[in-house]
Amino acid sequence: MRFRQVVAGLVLVTYLPGCTGWHEVPGVQPEVIGMARVVRAMLKDGQAIELEMPKIVGDSIVGSRMVVRGYEPPRRVRISVALGDVARMETGGGGGSFLFLGLLLFGAVFTGATSLSGWSSR
Repeated sequence: MRFRQVVAGLVLVTYLPGCTGWHEVPGVQPEVIGMARVVRAMLKDGQAIELEMPKIVGDSIVGSRMVVRGYEPPRRVRISVALGDVARMETGGGGGSFLFLGLLLFGAVFTGATSLSGWSSR
């Protein structure tokens, strides 16, 4: 029984980068960008800009992000990036809290199932 728990834990750990990493989008695809919660625009000059709730408006990608300066309260600012300045786009980068809750739920169900199966086989 202990072996199965270790194997299940290792399988879960291999899925972590897929849920929390950045995934490159070939070209600038309006349908993919419009569905993403967060995108990272890699500009031709080497800068990376993260945009929340992005959408393509005309010849730009428009989104927002939280800005914190000193002791001021955080505020959301609108950011616009020209499509001509974008070298590549990436989606993802978030989901850590949902991933944690999902892993916690899966661990509870798996532990309950293995303990019940071990208890009934005695």
